[in-house]
Amino acid sequence: MTKRKPNLGISQLEVLISLAVMGLIAVLLANVLNFSRMSLNRAQEVSSEVGLFLTRNSLRHWGEEIPLSYNNETVSGYFHGKNTDLRFHTLISNDSFWGGELTTVHLHEDNGTLTAELDGLDAQTRKPLQTQHLLAKDIQSFRISYYGTKHGEPKARWHQSWDEATSLPTLTKIEWDVASSAAPPLILHPAKRDRQSVLSLGDVIPRH
Repeated sequence: MTKRKPNLGISQLEVLISLAVMGLIAVLLANVLNFSRMSLNRAQEVSSEVGLFLTRNSLRHWGEEIPLSYNNETVSGYFHGKNTDLRFHTLISNDSFWGGELTTVHLHEDNGTLTAELDGLDAQTRKPLQTQHLLAKDIQSFRISYYGTKHGEPKARWHQSWDEATSLPTLTKIEWDVASSAAPPLILHPAKRDRQSVLSLGDVIPRH
């Protein structure tokens, strides 16, 4: 009688076990790929949000660097603010813009996108340079308000526009709504650096 070799042929049970193992591997691979895709999408979203936050922080800095005077002329007249539009001149010194000349910053909303447009001189070539910087997207409403004392007013209060030739607002509040919820307001302190310098100088001057 001929004996059956142990490794001859594959039993039905072995086939079922093999199919089950391959199915389990396929499910695990699908889950891993899906998790990787979700992680990549989330990482891209986080990276995008980080970029927006950095641009908003840059806008704060640009506002703080507004000079109270430039070439013996006041810069107050170059600050023009409306309820949905803001334009001012400031000094920006970085790899892109030359800090020896004023750069114009124009903040506005267009088709649900909040953008800051910069118009100045290239840091290397001194030629005109224009750049755009995204601050928020998919916004549903947008508004700007200004806190300060206008000419002839007894005290500071909030205004929906600012077009004073002799003074800057103390604060500028930028607000927008996204998906029926309000985003945290962005607060600017126009000419903060120069104002603090004036206050510091006043502290050391003897008073009679």
